[in-house]
Amino acid sequence: MEREKFIPMEDGTLYSKRKGFTPLHVPPLKEYAKIVGEEPIKKLEDVSERLSGMKMLELSSTPLGGGVAEMLHSSVPFLNSIGIDDEWKVIKGSKEFFEVTKTMHHLLQGKKGKLTAEDEKIYFSAIKENVALDIIDYEPDVVFVHDPQPLALARELKRGDVRWIWRCHIDIDEVALRRNPRLWDFITYWAEAFDAAIFTAAYFVISQ
Repeated sequence: MEREKFIPMEDGTLYSKRKGFTPLHVPPLKEYAKIVGEEPIKKLEDVSERLSGMKMLELSSTPLGGGVAEMLHSSVPFLNSIGIDDEWKVIKGSKEFFEVTKTMHHLLQGKKGKLTAEDEKIYFSAIKENVALDIIDYEPDVVFVHDPQPLALARELKRGDVRWIWRCHIDIDEVALRRNPRLWDFITYWAEAFDAAIFTAAYFVISQ
C-alpha cells in the first residue's frame, strides 16, 4: 500500500489480523538471511516459537510521519509474520491536543518553556475521549505505548494481567526536565502506571 494512501479504520486501527485489516507487508523471513546470515534467523525462529500466539497492541499518535510510524510500518507486519499477533492503533485527538503534545516533546528535548495547567486540561480531555471510545476493544497480553501522546492511557485502562510498556523515543534532556517541575511531575505520574519503560539509550533514563 502506498504510504500516502495509508488510512486507518474508523476506530483508529492501522493493522489487525483479528479485524481482517492487514495493509502492511514485509518480505518473508528467509529473505533477511541474505543480509544477516542464517544464525540470527535461526535464533529469531527459536524465540518466536516460544512467543507464538502472544497478543500485542501498539498505541501511537500518527499513521504517517516521524520515526515511530516509520518503525511500526515494518515491525508490526514483521512480528505477525513470525507468529506474534501484533495490532496497531492510533489515538484520536484535537488540533489543540497535538499542539500540547508537540510542546511537551520540545520541552523534554530541552526547549525552554513551561507546561501549563491549561495544557494538562487539554491533554487529559483527549485521553478521556479515547477511553470513552474503547480504544482497546479486546484483551492483549502486552500493550506498547509510544511516546507521551498516549501516555496517560495506562493509568486509565490498565486491568488484570495485561502488561503495559512505555516506549519513549524522545532524547530527554535531564537539565530541562529538572528545571520544569510541573512537566516532571506530569510525566512521572502517568509513567508510574506502567510495568516497564524502554528508552532509546541509558543516557535518557533519569532517576528521581
